[in-house]
Amino acid sequence: MGCNSSRTAKAPVAKEQPQADRSVLAPVTEEKEAKPEEVPAVQAQGEPEPEAGTPAIAAEAQLLTAKVTVVGARGLRNADWIGKSEPYCVVEIAGKEESMNRTPFVKHEAEVAWNFAVEVAGYKAGDALVFTVKDNDAGKKDDVLGTVTLAEDRVKEGFEGELELTGTGEGCQAFLKVKVEATEPSMLQQAQDAVEHVKEVIEDKVEDVKEAAGKLADMVQETVEQVVVDAEHEVEDSSKSKCCKC
Repeated sequence: MGCNSSRTAKAPVAKEQPQADRSVLAPVTEEKEAKPEEVPAVQAQGEPEPEAGTPAIAAEAQLLTAKVTVVGARGLRNADWIGKSEPYCVVEIAGKEESMNRTPFVKHEAEVAWNFAVEVAGYKAGDALVFTVKDNDAGKKDDVLGTVTLAEDRVKEGFEGELELTGTGEGCQAFLKVKVEATEPSMLQQAQDAVEHVKEVIEDKVEDVKEAAGKLADMVQETVEQVVVDAEHEVEDSSKSKCCKC
């Protein structure tokens, strides 16, 4: 009985040993399970890199449309000695003549009304809008009745009200009433801008090809002329050689 009891007592010790081994292996198992989680963490750190350049590209490519309403003007001088002036207003992005739009001309009055609405395309950061009021003179250069520039911040924030004109003439104080806001261009305008851009690129390429073709033609012409000259010299030398032998 004593032996049996001692064997019985030793049996649990033999069974407990493997349990201790499992506890030692447990952390290793947890490390293996944690390793796959490290991959998304690395990917997450790498994601901002392509995004870092995105705003710069978007800002460079972003074009806005300036919605402009030229309401009217007051205080304009009458630039005609006989009769009345026929004022009209030109609006354009500073330095971009292709963006120019103009109102119809009307008869000069104390207060001139155009109520002319237009979308000025191609506006982007840093641009200003220039308004120039002129007198329509048939057969000669139109007189300038006044001009004013609306800075970028006022365009993007939106502006509605009167702007004092400069260059209105001595003793004349005149004002131009406008409404301006910058918005994203419509899908149609974006398509038109894309077409215009493609046209410009094609025109530039055509000019490059023409220039290269002209240079090539000149080189060919020079080469042909040189070959002719060399051939003539050879003929002359050959003739002289035959004469000497005679």
